Amino acid sequence: MAARSTLRCCRRTGSRCSRLPMTARPSCGKRRPPSASGPSKGVARGDAQVATASQDSAAKLWLAESGKCIRTLEGHGGSVTSAAFSPDGLLVLTASEDRTARLWRAVSGECLQAFGGHDEWVNVARFAPDGSLVVTASDDGTAKLWNASSGQCLRTLEGHRCRVYMAAFSPDASLVVTAGQDGTARIWNTESGGCDRELRVSAV
Repeated sequence: MAARSTLRCCRRTGSRCSRLPMTARPSCGKRRPPSASGPSKGVARGDAQVATASQDSAAKLWLAESGKCIRTLEGHGGSVTSAAFSPDGLLVLTASEDRTARLWRAVSGECLQAFGGHDEWVNVARFAPDGSLVVTASDDGTAKLWNASSGQCLRTLEGHRCRVYMAAFSPDASLVVTAGQDGTARIWNTESGGCDRELRVSAV
């Protein structure tokens, strides 16, 4: 039976959405190839530098004007799936198929923090607008909120029924939106970890 198109509101408390009667769990099927995830996850630009993520398990920093590679960020044990600069441009955040995200000092390439806790690939990692929080999205069906400085996992956002491909903060960091292979986008409260809303679409 095909899944019904619905808009469901969820409780703000707790880490799981409260659901109306559900249709059958969809099959996750084959994983999309890396190119299907879109180039925006693998390339990030600061004021004067560009960061790229690669299947060779490394990220690279480049001078935007000259195109010269100035630094290679090595340490991941699998393909790097995304790279992003912190709001002040001093740090770089990467995600990887090795099930971790890593925080790097842009000026030296030093790895400052590893965010480990996902059970499958991490597809994307993003900073909050003020740089204090990090969100990761994973093939294990969850997103996680982290303290950027300490590396502590603050919340696990559970509710998607398949891989979570994307996560991003709202401008004030009070909300996180995630998109999953289950055909839904979900809006989460970062303070409680609760799902405020589920948006069902034909494809995510």
